[in-house]
Amino acid sequence: GHETSTFIKVFGSLFDDQNTFSPRCQEKELLSEGCVFEERQGWERPGWYSPKGPAPVPAYDWYGAYGSPRNTDQTYEQLIKGDYTFGFTKNHNLEHDQLRSRKETSVHIGEECLACREQVAIFDMSYFCKLYLCGPEAQKAVDWLFTANTHRPIGRTVYSCLLNSKAGVEGDMTVSAIETGNGGQADPIFKGRGFYIVAGGASAAHTWAHIHTVLSHEDFKVALTDLTDKMGILSIQGPNSRSLLENVVDTDLSEEAFPYSSTKLVRVAGKLCRALRISFVGELGWELHIPWDSCKHVYKAIWEQGKKHGLRNVGFRALYSLSSEVGNHLWNVDLRMDDNPLEAGLEFTCRNHGEYLGKKALDIIKKKGVNKRMVFLQLEDLLTNTTNSGDKAGAILVTRNSSESKLPKVTLKWPTEHNLVISTARGQVAESLKSVIDRQFGAGPPFYINVRNERHSTLQAAINRKCVLITLL
Repeated sequence: GHETSTFIKVFGSLFDDQNTFSPRCQEKELLSEGCVFEERQGWERPGWYSPKGPAPVPAYDWYGAYGSPRNTDQTYEQLIKGDYTFGFTKNHNLEHDQLRSRKETSVHIGEECLACREQVAIFDMSYFCKLYLCGPEAQKAVDWLFTANTHRPIGRTVYSCLLNSKAGVEGDMTVSAIETGNGGQADPIFKGRGFYIVAGGASAAHTWAHIHTVLSHEDFKVALTDLTDKMGILSIQGPNSRSLLENVVDTDLSEEAFPYSSTKLVRVAGKLCRALRISFVGELGWELHIPWDSCKHVYKAIWEQGKKHGLRNVGFRALYSLSSEVGNHLWNVDLRMDDNPLEAGLEFTCRNHGEYLGKKALDIIKKKGVNKRMVFLQLEDLLTNTTNSGDKAGAILVTRNSSESKLPKVTLKWPTEHNLVISTARGQVAESLKSVIDRQFGAGPPFYINVRNERHSTLQAAINRKCVLITLL
């Protein structure tokens, strides 16, 4: 099935969210909840959940299955074909009036977004990159690798960039200082001070390769261990996350005992896990990093308690929409190795003291100034699945006063933000327009975006995404 599906992709039309007709669907618990899977980097991850219930993949009955009867249940096939569009997919089900009144709000992905903002959601993020770095020179190695200050107490987590020699962003990730354990997947044994590194799944192979190359080149006395396929991640996010987890976790989850950007070893339903107080979606929540053999047990225990707290399974389509609301970057989409932290608004991750890979180049850029800036745009019109515009795009023109941007690369994406009932874009504009953005913020449409011969004006433009959120809320 995979071979034929790959062959068709070579000669057929490819859509942004197109997925295979022949997934493996190994996660039976998620499949029974109506999960429609996506394939990324050889992993299956939850794309979204059908409210109609399970849609199991039927037996192979297409190209090459001669003499076999046609499957009568076409539910899965119809769900997949709903993504065959360059615009919003049918699975978003975005209706302008429904969104405005919040009655029967987009019954698929939109409801998942609202569940996270209003109650509590569980994300299966197991395909994320998970690395341990330890050894006699572990601190020296992370000082050179990462832009953030990692000289934090044991149990603290920092968000950092990983740069190349030209100050381009090779990845963004969290780095946690940890102490030695008893030899399990969640608590490895090592001498001295160790570090737990977590990065996005789509860039996992790239992240590991870049770190490994740098460590080898500098000949640090460290060990880099990849636990990506040996640990799962369940992220519990939303206003009700603390009240839910307090019933299954043996640790005090209060603000004082478990502050943001910290990590602890905890037991969840009796199973040892590493909990990180962190959020990719801007909500109260924890990530549970679980040894593979314990994942199903922990998942079932959380669901048993979650019923009375409004728990809902949520996929990556909603995750990216939610993260866009709070201005988080998605490496390899709107943040790449030819962007530097200053252009991307990530200078807060870069420490001024000490040396790290790319710092010399970054200091030169600071003196000369940047040529472009990442900006966040709020569109005047709500993009729906009735428009010709898509929910994700790249290489789209950003214009001002009918003159095109002179940038060599322009990227743009606008997952509709279901909670705020707006459509947003993220793009790059010339640095000379920064003062225009600051001056005209909230005072008319300073930019336009052009997609497939459609022109969309903007209501807001901001270097800092939080400015847009404040004006809306």
